[in-house]
Amino acid sequence: MKALNLARRGVQATVLATLFLAPALQMWTVGSTTRWSPAELELRYGPLAAATVGGLQQTLGDPPEAWVGAVVGGPWAMRFGPLELIDPIALLGQLRWAPPMALVLGGLLVLALHALFGRAFCGWMSPYGTLSRLISRLRPPFALKGELRGWPRYALLAAAALLPLAGASIAAWLPYLGVGRLFQSLWFGGVELAAVAVLIPLVSDWLLWEHGVCRSLCPSGALQRLVARFRVVRLVPLRKAPCQAHCHDCAESCWLGLDPRAGKPGDDCDSCGRCIGVCPSNRLALGRPRKAA
Repeated sequence: MKALNLARRGVQATVLATLFLAPALQMWTVGSTTRWSPAELELRYGPLAAATVGGLQQTLGDPPEAWVGAVVGGPWAMRFGPLELIDPIALLGQLRWAPPMALVLGGLLVLALHALFGRAFCGWMSPYGTLSRLISRLRPPFALKGELRGWPRYALLAAAALLPLAGASIAAWLPYLGVGRLFQSLWFGGVELAAVAVLIPLVSDWLLWEHGVCRSLCPSGALQRLVARFRVVRLVPLRKAPCQAHCHDCAESCWLGLDPRAGKPGDDCDSCGRCIGVCPSNRLALGRPRKAA
């Protein structure tokens, strides 16, 4: 199952690279076509925007015409050509502004993908999840081994759904969206809020509870879990044969603290495939539920 692990890491790297490069690509194309003054750029995008655009234009010249408008947006929503995608939780905070129908459809598309594939976003694409797993390899010996209960994420999901009714939103503080904001701020300046939204959860994962944010605090994980009860792709057992005696390799490899030994880790499974690669009996796979042979 090395191919599965390589594919997952490739997707994770691509997502991080896209989030990092997309703001610069957008500003390169926008700054080159609108010809805004440095003061206007800084007012719209941040204190480093003019220097960023100027440096890109001086180094790369004007962008190809086909690239203009190809990637537009930020960490909450992104347009790739004709396709508009927005995080469903962030969309709740935009509904009071009557967003374009294309954006609403993009949010529904993301929600449909959650329903079909469960928490696969967490296992394969979440930028915060990727960083959390990277930092877990550096946990010091004195780090605590605490655990959080799973209910806080549902309270945060309820807050995300209800606060827009009062004209507020918690989208800016969601760590997986904060990573995109942090990258954007690195290009254009003003990293304070984005850094708080990302670094405090990462430090808590590093020192207090390993992957606690993804396991117990993330409202997006809660939403994905709720809509994915009948998802199409999930972890499935290949055979009815029992596991090897005293083998807990798959459970020990699960970063969300699940037990995949029976092929039924529960709705929190994010299809990351780590358990598949460590199973000495090759009993597990990702696919559609079916009767084990």
